[in-house]
Amino acid sequence: MAGWAWVWGDTVVFFTSIAEQAFRTDAAGRRVFAPSGPFARPYLVPDPGTEARLLRRMAWAYAVTFALTTPPLAAAVVTATAPARVDPAIFFPVLVGGQLVTLLVNRVFLGRELGRLPRAPDRLTWREVAGDLAVRHPAPTLRRGSVGFGVIALVGVYLAATGSAGVGLACAALFAGLGVLWAYALTLRLKDDVVEQDDL
Repeated sequence: MAGWAWVWGDTVVFFTSIAEQAFRTDAAGRRVFAPSGPFARPYLVPDPGTEARLLRRMAWAYAVTFALTTPPLAAAVVTATAPARVDPAIFFPVLVGGQLVTLLVNRVFLGRELGRLPRAPDRLTWREVAGDLAVRHPAPTLRRGSVGFGVIALVGVYLAATGSAGVGLACAALFAGLGVLWAYALTLRLKDDVVEQDDL
């Protein structure tokens, strides 16, 4: 029983640490919740109590989404008609289904809470997103992350070259973009060109 409690505790910490990435202090000194990153205007967080509730709900949303989407997505990845060839007719519908599940879970866990919060007037810039990564992570972590994403992007290129063009190119584009973002954050970290944030 103690072993299960230890596993559960680590699981909660893991998803909470992911959820924490959605919170930051913007250039105007306001605490904001940006679950969509630079793709949508963040929500203004009025007080620590609201932030704690959002953090708890976001962690649960991540955990439930992971449990619901990982098994079918993993099955889609390993379903192959030839060596190193993922069937796009299986992979992409499962991927789209996973996104729909994510939207539904987020609405269930966060919809009511977010409906009461105002939005910031502007979206986050990519510079702010990279700067936030630079504040949160030391240089070695950023270096490993950028290299790791680059390696996964190369795997996507390999898949595209060996028959799984759609899946491979999608994988390569996604992880190459993440690699560039983390490399940009690394350059900001090495230049100390980041604004230190409170409560991180």
